Amino acid sequence: MEAGETTPFAALAHAFLPADPEAAGVVVEAVPGDRRRATLPADAEVLVWGRLADGAHHPLRHATARELDVLALRAAARGRLRVRAVHRLPAPGASRGLRGWARGAVRAGVVVELVSPGAGQRVLDAVLQAAGASSTPARIRAGAAGTLLLRVWLGSGTPAVLRVTRAAAPGDPAGAAETLERLAGVAHAPRLLGRGVVAGASWSAEEALQGRRPARMTWDLVREVALACSRLPRCAAPPMAPVDDLLATAARLPRHAGGLRRLADALRRRLDGIPAIQRHGDLWSGNVLIERGSLRGIVDWDAAHADGVPGADLIQLVGTEARRRAHLSLGRAVLERPWRSGDFADATRGYWKALGIAPEERLLDVAGIAWWAGELHHTLRRFPQRAAEERWVAENVAAALPALMRVAEAPSGRSRGGA
Repeated sequence: MEAGETTPFAALAHAFLPADPEAAGVVVEAVPGDRRRATLPADAEVLVWGRLADGAHHPLRHATARELDVLALRAAARGRLRVRAVHRLPAPGASRGLRGWARGAVRAGVVVELVSPGAGQRVLDAVLQAAGASSTPARIRAGAAGTLLLRVWLGSGTPAVLRVTRAAAPGDPAGAAETLERLAGVAHAPRLLGRGVVAGASWSAEEALQGRRPARMTWDLVREVALACSRLPRCAAPPMAPVDDLLATAARLPRHAGGLRRLADALRRRLDGIPAIQRHGDLWSGNVLIERGSLRGIVDWDAAHADGVPGADLIQLVGTEARRRAHLSLGRAVLERPWRSGDFADATRGYWKALGIAPEERLLDVAGIAWWAGELHHTLRRFPQRAAEERWVAENVAAALPALMRVAEAPSGRSRGGA
């Protein structure tokens, strides 16, 4: 199956196509479950084949098919094309330890580069040159919506994270770069080191912060992250991020579009009088860096929004930790309202004091809905195939939407039950 330009894999694979617009390059996206073995187009000079990591219900079956396809490509390429590289794409969110490594390896994606003897410079090579990278990285990762992530060294040896994808694709790093420009001087956010467009690819380079991901989020660490979030830019306009998220999700889920739009309308009325704050949008332990037990940085701002709901990031941080420990779906987790706990109130007290906002029940419920709406939107951007997975939609959208609607439409003062 030849990938359409709008798929996340095609956006990521663009980096491995020829930089010369006159040179021929083909992207082929492997379809999970397709029993046909991988083959080469007859006229291919450069072929980029593979697929992104996924959360398949039958990961071993799909991993076996993936490896058989790679072997078939190697065999088919003999005499015509050579395999330049086989890139493994680790599954996002894999836990640590041997079990986590095994889960990540089974669910991993793959990119295979096949080139003719006379193949010239790749788009990625042109980007590395434009960014001033001193060497070609050996390992790559896949970010949101088909963004290629690489650890590089710029100029005299400055460590950086390079983000690359096809220009104007959903994962275009230009938006995250603009966010980092707004956050210049804000503690714990990486500095933007460069950005641009070359050979049809959009790229950005940001400071590679020191530190490691915490094994788990302690309440002391939540407290530190909360104080860091309280220093993010604010504005007096209503926080419209969840409305934008709900409308974008409605466009991807026609069966639930009416309910999602109705919730967006109800939420819009609730947002009047609430000041907006810069949202991270994907705040969980995997995007937090610590050193000697203390917060060192907050990374991966590709789901950011300038008009976020106060507290939504912190609810996402705590709610995602609860989900991971109890193996809960997003729909189930939001219905449990983790923001109602005493531990959450204690850990975020300094945040609300710094903002000068009282964390009333109604505001927290709105922030909880904002977490759910943002998580849905970000997931569907990163894994658009989820929209066709009935089980995922049932667990995360249908199971939560009616109860959240009752919360959003409840009279001011108190929330009615149901969520």
